[in-house]
Amino acid sequence: MVGYPQWIDNTSYVFVETGQGVFYRSTNGGLDWTSLQPQFKAPVTRLTQTADPKVLLALSSTVAGRLWQSRDYGATWSYNDNSVIFAHLLPHPRIPGLVAAFAHSTGCYTRQTPCFLSVHVSSNNQFNDWYELTRYTGVHISWGVHPGILDVNIIQPDTLFVTEFSAQAKSSGRGTAYDLQLVKYSSVKNKLDTKTDIVLDHCPGFFIIDNIIFAAYLPKPRVPVIALYVSRDGATTPLKLVQFPYDAEQMTASSFSLLDISEGTTFIHSVDGSKEFAPTDIRYGTLFQSDAVDQVFNTALEQNVVGQNGQVDFVRLSVVDGIFIANQLNADGGIETVISFDGAEAWHRIPAPQGSECRTKGSGCYLNLYGLSSGKIPFYSLPSAIGVLIATGNVGPELDTSTTAIDHVYVSVDGGVSWRIVKDGSWTYEFGDHGAILILAQNDVPTDEILFSWNQGTTWNNCTFGSRKLRMENIMSGSGPLYGSSTEFLAYSRNPETDTTVLVHFDFGGLHERECEESDYEYWTPQDPYETNNGGRGCILGKSVSYKRRKSERECHNGLDFTREDKVKFCNCEDEDFACDYCYKRSNTNSTTLTCELSEQCIRAKWRPSVEGAPTPCNGTFNMTKGYRKIEGDKCIDTDDTVRRFGKVATRCPDRTPTAVSSGGGAAWGVAVVMYLFLAVERRRSTNAM
Repeated sequence: MVGYPQWIDNTSYVFVETGQGVFYRSTNGGLDWTSLQPQFKAPVTRLTQTADPKVLLALSSTVAGRLWQSRDYGATWSYNDNSVIFAHLLPHPRIPGLVAAFAHSTGCYTRQTPCFLSVHVSSNNQFNDWYELTRYTGVHISWGVHPGILDVNIIQPDTLFVTEFSAQAKSSGRGTAYDLQLVKYSSVKNKLDTKTDIVLDHCPGFFIIDNIIFAAYLPKPRVPVIALYVSRDGATTPLKLVQFPYDAEQMTASSFSLLDISEGTTFIHSVDGSKEFAPTDIRYGTLFQSDAVDQVFNTALEQNVVGQNGQVDFVRLSVVDGIFIANQLNADGGIETVISFDGAEAWHRIPAPQGSECRTKGSGCYLNLYGLSSGKIPFYSLPSAIGVLIATGNVGPELDTSTTAIDHVYVSVDGGVSWRIVKDGSWTYEFGDHGAILILAQNDVPTDEILFSWNQGTTWNNCTFGSRKLRMENIMSGSGPLYGSSTEFLAYSRNPETDTTVLVHFDFGGLHERECEESDYEYWTPQDPYETNNGGRGCILGKSVSYKRRKSERECHNGLDFTREDKVKFCNCEDEDFACDYCYKRSNTNSTTLTCELSEQCIRAKWRPSVEGAPTPCNGTFNMTKGYRKIEGDKCIDTDDTVRRFGKVATRCPDRTPTAVSSGGGAAWGVAVVMYLFLAVERRRSTNAM
């Protein structure tokens, strides 16, 4: 079976494994292929790209310790014999030649003791000299600096975070998740300069994205309770306990999923471990959204649908701030699609497209779309196709998931405000040429043609290929920041007659009539159709952004080097730019004027903004909440009215012990099962998922 293609970012070099560790290489985007087997002479595992795009690494799957390397984009390979049996490679995202690696001890292969994991670090650019950093580790490891980090001065670049067993557990040869620690190793590039700091005891796992560290904490052994800690300074100062809403305090979390870090806020999804789901049940959890420092989280969406594999039905419209689409379980156990235009504060059903016909009787007729949990092609957008969304679903009171469901492919070109049907049935899809070309291939029956459109689905042309009908599973267009910018595509398909995988290469570069001119472009401004003071100002999260893009009806070619121009204007604050603060709830849900009051849970807990709302420690005075907060990521300009109504008040620090959980505390969650840490942010795409 052929694996999914691996692109070298922003190049036309593609690699694919055809089974049993045999790799092929293409230099022209998948049009022609050359086998690498004559060089390897043995099966190898997945290729690994380093900080230098020319340098690739691979491990032999049969020869212990053999590390292969290429310094010319995979054209030629050489190997280093090492006594260490590497199991996994983790190249540094920015420093060429710096790689960390997991290794198993010999006892793991001979079924003798001791059997443990260790971490090794390369000490030169030739990868022929490694030193052991530590042993008896857990399975979580991460570099402290990521490609998306903005301030590289926040942490030493060659810093490595590892979970490993405590000294007591190592000496006894026995340990549980409670005995794991989060350890920070600084300056690992030079063994003699390496410094070690224990960041957090009793830490079974963590994840890092950009410069934000989230770490799990077990307060007691064999007690199913877990807390979450966070750091935004690379663990230079002690981690801070994450605070969740009071109404989530008794929830037992079986998983945390880090979904999105953008617009100055973080989204985390948690599944309630106290709920028992049958294999056929629709699983769901709660979506939480953080404040600007990721320490206080508020509920963003309840009953948020999640799949058995941990993939959550929640995505952000690429590039455009504040627009999210999610699936939610309704009171009858059905799935409803909702959309938000204000950073996940308010959610709305999507009106049925014009001309749609509701097949199922019920209260209301809405557009409902398949998400990541469905196993079907989910809602999808790309940074290169500004404001364009494409999805599969059907119209009715809720999503029809039955075998008799009549599905359609829908497209929105205005950021999800309006939708239209572009095709009947189930299709896989992809954008190219910065959104100028849209490719569709039917994926529920074998086919020998694909469809393409230069006007975002208004009209279609067909392209017939080969003499065999294939079942199309996915269409891809490169990788990295330029994904979706090319006119070349690789279709991943299966031959139903032979049950073999087939890659099909398509090049639409020669089909366009002309290059786009300036008159073919427009400036598009996203709109919030539910903004009460709209007036066409186009303000989302406090700013109005106009994006340059090709007019959908102009059938011309953008070109690979097309660069987008954005115009930004900041807006005065309105009620829509604020939400209820921690421990507060909206008291007038049917009014456009925002009014918040203390929630019942916080009243019962005797929570007071002047005492429990104070930071820990508190010196002199602090800014006490009136029950309101500006929506995370909102850039609106405060007015005298919004400052008077929603602004904080300078208050003297409390001089007595709080009677409830303070804002420096937080809700600890029980864990009824093993905790899994999922990472589902936009880093690498598979099966058309964001």
